[in-house]
Amino acid sequence: WFKSGKEIDLVRLKKKYDCQIKECRRILIIRNLTWDDTAEYSCEAPGGSTSCTMTVEETPIEFTQKLKDSKAFLKETVTFMCEISTEDTEVHWFFNGVEIKMGGRYQIKKDGKKRMLVITGLTMDDIGEYTMEAGIKTKYKSSAKLAVEEKPVKIEAGLKDVSALEKDPELILEATISEVAGEVSWLWNGKPIPKEHFDSGKIKMISDKKKRKLVITNVGKEDSGEYTLVARDGKSSCNVTVSDRPVKIKSGLKDVSAREKDVEVILEAEITIPDGAVTWLWNGKPIPEDLLSSGRFVIIVDGRKRKLKIKDLEKAHSGEFTIVTNVGESKCKLDVSDRLIKIKSGLKDVKATDKDPEVTLEAEVTEVDGEVTWLWNGKPIPENLLSSGKFQIIADGKKRKLKIKDLDKGDAGEYTLKTNAGTSACKLAVEDRPVKIKSGLKDVKAMDKDPEVTLEAEVSEADGAVTWLKNGKPIPQELLDSGKVQIIADGNKRKLKLKDLDKDDGGEYTMVTNDGKSSCKLNIADRPVNIVAGLRDADVVENSPEAALEAEVSEADGEVTWLKNGKPIPKALLDSGKLQIVSDGKKRKLVIKTPGKDDAGEYTMVTKDGKSSCKMGVTDEPVKITKELAPVKVTEGDKAELACEVHKDNAQVQWLKNGKPIPDKDLKNIKIVADGKTHKLIFLDAEPKDSGEYSVKTTGGTSNANVNVKEIPAGFTSTLNGAECEYGEDATFAVELTKPKAEVKWLLNGKPIDPERSRGKYEVVGTGTTRKLIVHNCNGKDNGEITCVFGDAQATSQLTVNEPVGIKKGLENSVLKEEEKGKLTVELNRDKPGGGDVKWYKNGKEITLGGRYKMQRDGNLCSLLIDPVDLTDNAEFTCMAGDTSTSAKATVDEKPGLIVSELQVPEVIEGEKAEFVIGLDRENKADKIKWFKDGKEVYESSRIQLQQRGKNYILVLNRAQMEDAGTWSCEIDGSTSAGSFVVKEPPLRITS
Repeated sequence: WFKSGKEIDLVRLKKKYDCQIKECRRILIIRNLTWDDTAEYSCEAPGGSTSCTMTVEETPIEFTQKLKDSKAFLKETVTFMCEISTEDTEVHWFFNGVEIKMGGRYQIKKDGKKRMLVITGLTMDDIGEYTMEAGIKTKYKSSAKLAVEEKPVKIEAGLKDVSALEKDPELILEATISEVAGEVSWLWNGKPIPKEHFDSGKIKMISDKKKRKLVITNVGKEDSGEYTLVARDGKSSCNVTVSDRPVKIKSGLKDVSAREKDVEVILEAEITIPDGAVTWLWNGKPIPEDLLSSGRFVIIVDGRKRKLKIKDLEKAHSGEFTIVTNVGESKCKLDVSDRLIKIKSGLKDVKATDKDPEVTLEAEVTEVDGEVTWLWNGKPIPENLLSSGKFQIIADGKKRKLKIKDLDKGDAGEYTLKTNAGTSACKLAVEDRPVKIKSGLKDVKAMDKDPEVTLEAEVSEADGAVTWLKNGKPIPQELLDSGKVQIIADGNKRKLKLKDLDKDDGGEYTMVTNDGKSSCKLNIADRPVNIVAGLRDADVVENSPEAALEAEVSEADGEVTWLKNGKPIPKALLDSGKLQIVSDGKKRKLVIKTPGKDDAGEYTMVTKDGKSSCKMGVTDEPVKITKELAPVKVTEGDKAELACEVHKDNAQVQWLKNGKPIPDKDLKNIKIVADGKTHKLIFLDAEPKDSGEYSVKTTGGTSNANVNVKEIPAGFTSTLNGAECEYGEDATFAVELTKPKAEVKWLLNGKPIDPERSRGKYEVVGTGTTRKLIVHNCNGKDNGEITCVFGDAQATSQLTVNEPVGIKKGLENSVLKEEEKGKLTVELNRDKPGGGDVKWYKNGKEITLGGRYKMQRDGNLCSLLIDPVDLTDNAEFTCMAGDTSTSAKATVDEKPGLIVSELQVPEVIEGEKAEFVIGLDRENKADKIKWFKDGKEVYESSRIQLQQRGKNYILVLNRAQMEDAGTWSCEIDGSTSAGSFVVKEPPLRITS
């Protein structure tokens, strides 16, 4: 058996073909007919062959059940179903004439002969006509319309009236509607509830399935009124009544007795509600505002207790006090009485010595705040003595004291303390006193350059005056003024302090009082500077705050020099503060700030009488972790951060993943940051492979934390755009992915695209979640289906490359008329612009469009417009479209010249020059003009010259002769103008 001349392999294609033998008949059975089975079939036997043509026709399709119009509500699902007569027939669905593709809200299903279109999440845009189409050559259709309506929202259970008390934490109004997603609005006294109530949280709207609630918080009386819930198909109202809360008196006021000038008294009651409002009355009237603002009367709220505090009591505060609530009142009486100030312990006589620092007279009264008056010799103490501090009046509890300072003889007399209930008096006697030397001066030895030495004696009186002498003479005032010598009175001790000793300070020093004198000798000797305690070797930790090398010398002012490794310490280190030399008494220190490795070495301290050395080593400092890593959970593509802190800046740390150093390939997406004490591992764009246990390791410890990156499923968030471009242009396809870092594959007509092997033909760009395919220099082979594959998801679109512009019908030779409009036209292979440049050339040189030349496109016709045509357009014109070109000759039909001024023929004397002038309407006719004499054409010669001046054309005849006379004419483009030329003989002259 043969099909279209090719033998059928009955063994290999046994499922498709079956050959049966019935006696002399041979039968070929063809199963599962398709359009490809249409062909010529031949049966060949040894004795001959026979052929026939089999044509496969389309199976007629009948609708056993057609589509029916449908109505549905918004957001619901609707199914269109029809039934056809065959099971395997492929069908297509259309919405308002546009084919529906499977996916998204559309599901296309097949169940035997039934065909179904399921649309979910209905919107108003789904309203229209839906058509199912079957058949290949013959189209069988069934259509139905879909109407989409909003669901009615009715009130199933209405609002109910609510009563509440002021300051209730909240009240709730509740109703039930027919739809879970039904929208409602709330009104208050017939108007929308103010927006600020919702913004502040005062009122909240709650949707709980079909229930709709309005929650009013911090209930106040102003919240009373009518509230209405409005649905699309109904409304419900209720009244809210807010009443005052009753404030009862749980424990009433009690009568109180007090004394005048008591510090304070408190009247107290207790009510039933912590925030209950009360009013205080005094003798039946509100307490004056000035007493409340001054703080004399203080109203206190302490939970349920209500207190009235009255300060600095006066007799006028006595009276009846009342506390009033909204349901009751309580009263009490306050009685303020006078109090007596009695003298409990009286004054006693006192004896004192002149210039005593102070003396105190003391008595005791019965009241702590009892007021008293002091008298001196029967009169009040003068105000200037009190203000100067000479006299001080002191109240110390119940004790009353009069302190008199810097006593002199004039302070003696009788002193009296007076109260409102009695007096007490005493006498003060002030006597003179001698200043005796209790302990005399002693000889002193000192060293030159000692910082100071003190000569000391003791007198009998703390304020006793003394005079100091050196070698029998008063100490010079300039030494006292400069501070070189200081005279010190320290209680009974008298001291002479000499500073910065030198040899000249030696001699005899004398202290003189009003009752005697005392002398001593001061001997100044030179002193050595010895090392009492030497330097010691030290090991310090690198970058510790400081290291100190210390020794002690025998003299506090002994000078020393410091060396490092046998050389003086550079001045720059001392000036910068890196090294500091410290003298603390006899101690000498070299302080090294934040020691580093280069500070190690041998250090030497040198005095004038000795030296001491030590070695200092610097060891590494362990880095301690002061803040541990914390676990991190992020979604793929987000930024994640692990952070820890160590105890010092610029410390070295090591980051590990699952106990091993982080591979370099992973560090492309990871940023390691060290900022002072803080060390961070930042995942700039987290990926699932970043999950794991991370560790930060220092010389002083390790911290661990887990990073968990949740993977985003592969998919597309946008469709893949289609593209149409011209030959040689680039086409770009872009699609958005569900996650930024993802690999995609690109296909052209189902075949993979390999950008690396395409030699720049294809370019793949990825930025964030955007993936782009750029097809460079498009040509006809690039037409087809472009597919982006991401995991199991695919996005598909079309690339259409328009054929390049070319010439379908070329230029033809044409005749153009001078000074009129000209047009040269070619027929292109495409209607729309693009696909390459179209350029025009004249005699091989490109024409610059503009001025006389313009290009016009009309569908697939492209024309060069020339306005106006001139004689230079007598040329070869070429049109180049893309890579094709066409040329043709344009011939300009010159416009004939018109004579506007007839030939002017002069009359001359023989031998003179003659000019024949004719005027035309244009300037370009010099080569077209012909000149004649007596009908015979003349040409330029030694005597005849042809000239042009603008539009005037001239024949110049030099040295006219008698024979030149005659008819001269000019001919131009078939027009002629003529005139008679007269040559006269010259007049006779008598020459002799």
